[in-house]
Amino acid sequence: VGGDPTEPLNYAEAFHLATMGGASVLGLDDKIGNFLPGKSLDALIIDPHADDSNFDLFGLETVDEIFEKFLFLGDDRNVCQVFVQGRNVYSQDTRSRSRSNSSASELEYAVPPKRSSSGALLKGTPVVGMDE
Repeated sequence: VGGDPTEPLNYAEAFHLATMGGASVLGLDDKIGNFLPGKSLDALIIDPHADDSNFDLFGLETVDEIFEKFLFLGDDRNVCQVFVQGRNVYSQDTRSRSRSNSSASELEYAVPPKRSSSGALLKGTPVVGMDE
């Protein structure tokens, strides 16, 4: 913000605009836009290691790099579950895992928790460092 207007957005900025930015413009940022408690949850649970995935992982990628690869190259082959307003509306068994009975309260694995420098768990941390 306030930088060169010709500078392209990076993936994190574009994702933020598509989630919290859109919610804010609509005046719904207190209800939607991120994974904070009390907000309506729409989410995809993905498997970046799907056998027929459109992108490769080499084992050294950070969570942010995997997320970026999914945003640019991922597709329905990576989608294991879809949640709309906290309800599981689609499930696909993947590598012998069945999550069809999952609920929104069981989604902690979907967004790896952020930790402080001492290793303490930081609760309520938005996905990919999108601080609000």
